[in-house]
Amino acid sequence: MENYQKYLPAIVVVLVLCGALFGSYNVIVPLYDKKVQITDEYDSVQAKLAKAQESLAVVNQKLKLLKNVSSESSKKIYYPNEADIDNESLFFTLYTDIIDLAKQNNIKIRSIDYKYYPNDDKFVTEGGKENYFVCDLDMKLISNYRDLRNFIETLFQYAYYLKFNNIHIEPYATDKRILLTDFSIRLYSHTDIEKPLDIE
Repeated sequence: MENYQKYLPAIVVVLVLCGALFGSYNVIVPLYDKKVQITDEYDSVQAKLAKAQESLAVVNQKLKLLKNVSSESSKKIYYPNEADIDNESLFFTLYTDIIDLAKQNNIKIRSIDYKYYPNDDKFVTEGGKENYFVCDLDMKLISNYRDLRNFIETLFQYAYYLKFNNIHIEPYATDKRILLTDFSIRLYSHTDIEKPLDIE
């Protein structure tokens, strides 16, 4: 028995160390697991952030290009030369321009229809009819390929802002060189002579 007593302090130390190690294990392992989890989450967030920054850079580049194109090709909204001009007169001025451009490009017009203040246009819904006159001009055209192309290019160069709504082209059944085109554009005018605006 005395032989065992001399080892008692060593046994106590070993037991204490084992207890400490076991306790440390129970504390350290969860902490390590938590650290691994946090590291994984951090890496995931960093990856998402890098991807978001990359996407943002692409968007910013596209916006920059659009801004450059817009600044180079910005057009004024048509506005009257005389105050208190009515909508019919505003339309007639723009209408006459488009018809003249069609004739200059040898375009034959089968029919024309128009609609004032289309309800899907923000100039109408947000700008208000008291500020803007808006009209859809729908035409049925007869032409060849070259003349239609020239007409469209001429409209792109038109001094005032307009919007292409729809272009539907079909070749004539008995002569494929002739095109039958449903052509719709939207015309804009400012209604106040003192407030000309630019599209930017």
